[in-house]
Amino acid sequence: MKRYVIAALALMLACAMGFQAFTENAGDYERAMDLMQQGDYLGAAQTFQSLSGYMDSNRYAMYCYAVVYAERGEYEIAITNLRSLTGLTGFLDSGQLSVYYDALKYESLEDYETAGSILENISLYKDSAARTASYPEKIHARDYRKADALEKDGYSTRRIITPPLP
Repeated sequence: MKRYVIAALALMLACAMGFQAFTENAGDYERAMDLMQQGDYLGAAQTFQSLSGYMDSNRYAMYCYAVVYAERGEYEIAITNLRSLTGLTGFLDSGQLSVYYDALKYESLEDYETAGSILENISLYKDSAARTASYPEKIHARDYRKADALEKDGYSTRRIITPPLP
C-alpha cells in the first residue's frame, strides 16, 4: 500500500510540474505572438525558438527569422526559410511573402522590370501595387544615372544622325 501512495504522489508531482511548464510555455507563446503583432520579429523569433516544440512555435520562429533577414536586406535567406519544404509551406502568408521578398530582391538590384513582373502576380498583397506604380519613375532615374555615368567616363549617349547620302 505504501508503494501505491508513493507512486501516486510521484505521479501527482510530475503532473503538477508538467502543468506548470505548460502554463509557462503558454504565457511565453502569447508574449511571442504579441511581439510579432507589434512588429518585433527578432524578439518574437527568439521567444518562439526558446519554446522549441511547443505547439507550432518552431514554424513561427522560422517565419519571424525570415522577416528579420528580409528587413536586413538578406532576401535569399528569407526566401529560403519561407520556401523550406519542412517548415513553412502553407504557413500563414509564407507563400506570398516569399514572392514579395523575391521582388524586393530584384528591386534592391534596381532590376525594376523583373520586380514588377513578379509583383503583378501578387498585386493585392501588401504594397505591391504602389511599388509597381513607382517603377516607371525609378527606371527613368536609374537609366538617367547610368547615361550620366557613361558621359562622365567619356562615352557619348547621343546618337549622331546623318542624312542619307544622295
